[in-house]
Amino acid sequence: MSHDVRNAASASGAGAAGCPLRGLKGLWWEPEQYIGWPAFLQGAGYDFLMLCYTFCPETGLTWRQPLRPAEREIVRELAADCAARGITLCLALHPLIAGQAWAPEGAAVRFHPTSGRSWFVGYWQARRPGESIQPSPPICYGSADDLAILVRACQEAKALGVGAIALCLDDVDPGSAPDGFSDLAAAHLWLANGLREQLPDGLKLYVVPTYYWTAGAREHTAYTAGLAAGLPADVDVFWTGTVVRDHDITAEKAREAASLFGRKTVVWLNYASNDSFRFAVQLPPDRPPAADLASETAGLLLNSTRQTGLARLDALVIGAYLADPAGYHHETAVRAALVALAGQRAASLLWDLLEAWRAVPDVRTLTADLQAGGKVFLDGVLGRLRPALVAIANLESTCDAQVADRQLWSEIAAGITRLRLLADALGVLESELSAAGATSLSPSAGPGSPARAALASRLAAASPEAACDADAVLTLAPSRAVGG
Repeated sequence: MSHDVRNAASASGAGAAGCPLRGLKGLWWEPEQYIGWPAFLQGAGYDFLMLCYTFCPETGLTWRQPLRPAEREIVRELAADCAARGITLCLALHPLIAGQAWAPEGAAVRFHPTSGRSWFVGYWQARRPGESIQPSPPICYGSADDLAILVRACQEAKALGVGAIALCLDDVDPGSAPDGFSDLAAAHLWLANGLREQLPDGLKLYVVPTYYWTAGAREHTAYTAGLAAGLPADVDVFWTGTVVRDHDITAEKAREAASLFGRKTVVWLNYASNDSFRFAVQLPPDRPPAADLASETAGLLLNSTRQTGLARLDALVIGAYLADPAGYHHETAVRAALVALAGQRAASLLWDLLEAWRAVPDVRTLTADLQAGGKVFLDGVLGRLRPALVAIANLESTCDAQVADRQLWSEIAAGITRLRLLADALGVLESELSAAGATSLSPSAGPGSPARAALASRLAAASPEAACDADAVLTLAPSRAVGG
C-alpha cells in the first residue's frame, strides 16, 4: 500500500482504538476480486474482512454444495494474508436466500424495478457459463441433516483459515411459522444455536436477523425478543440503523438497538451498498455515523459497493472516521482519499464530479415517483440532472487523462454512460408529455413516439446494467386519462 493511501486513512490523526471491530464486507464481488484487499485494509486501519454470501453460489444460492477447488484456494490465500496482518476473515453463509431468489416484492429493502428472479438467476448463470445453476432448497428447520451440511461448511472454512462465520437470515419473506416451531424466532434459534454448539473452537459466530433494522425489530417484537432471550451472549448481531439504509446512525439509536437485541450490535453500515440499485454508481461518499457511536456498539462493518475501485474510496473515508470519530472532517477525508487513489492533480476534478453526482435520483423508486409526481416531478428531476450532466461532461475527458487508477475511472465512466441513457429516457417522457398535453404518467400500453423507439433500439444494443434505469423509465407513458 502506498504512503498516500495510509495517510488518507489516518488523515484525522488518531488511532482506531474506539471501535471493537472495524470491518468491510464485499458486495457481489467475485472471489478473485477480494485478492489484495487484506493489505489495503491493514493500511486503512481495518481488522475484519467479510466475504459476502454472493462470494460464490455455494455460499448462498447453492448452499448445500461444497466450495469448488478454485474458491477454496482463494479463501485459503485470503485467510493467510489476513492472519499475517491481524485481520479476521469472516465467511457469510445464507441457507435461505435460494428459496427467495431475491424477489424484490419479498425483501425488506426497495429494489430496482428491473431486479427480480430472472435477473438474479441470470447473474449467476453468467458467472458459471456452461453450467445449469439450480438453487438449493432453503434449509429445513429442525432437520439434523440440513444442519450437518451447514456445520460441514463451517468446518471447511475453519480448516482454510477463516476466523468467523456470519449466518445470514436477511432479505427473505419470513412467511408463516415453520412447521414444528412456535414462531420464526424459535426456528432461527434452533438454527443459530445448533450451529454455534457444533462450530470448531475459535470460530466466532455472527447473526444477521430477518428484521435487522430498528423499525422492523420494533414491528416484530416477538421475533426480536425471542432472539434477544435465546441467543448466547457471545453471538453478535448485525444492525443497520433505524431503517435498512440509515444515513444518520447515532449512539442513541445504537442504545435502542442494544435494548431490543439484548446486546450491543455490530453496525452494518449500508450507505454504499448498491445491490438493490442494480449496481448503480453511488456518489459521493456518505457522511459516516455520529462521533459518539463506537462505545455503544460491538463494532462497525462497511457493507461496500459492487464496484471494487469505488469501494476503496468508501473504505478510506470510513477508515478515517474510525481512526478519529471526534476529529473527523468529511470533506478533508474525501479529498484525502481521492488524492490517495487518483493523484493530487485529478483529485480536485473528481471532487467536482462527485458533487455533480448529487443530482442523480434514486433509481429504485424513480418510476413510482414519476407516476406519483407526474410532470412536476419530472421537470424537477431534469432541472437538476441536465446541468449536472453538463458539469460531468466538462470534467470527463480531463479525468480520463489524469486519473491514474484506471479501474476507478472505468467504473465512474460506466456510471456516466448509464446516467446519460437515463437522462435520454426522461427526455423522451418530457417530449411525449408535451406533445400529448398531458401532466401525468402511467404504465405504457403501446410503442409510443419515434424518439422512444429510437432510444429502445439503443438500449437493446447497450449492456443490461447500462440500460436498466432507462428501460425502467420507458415502462411509463403519458396518461390519456389525465391531460390537457
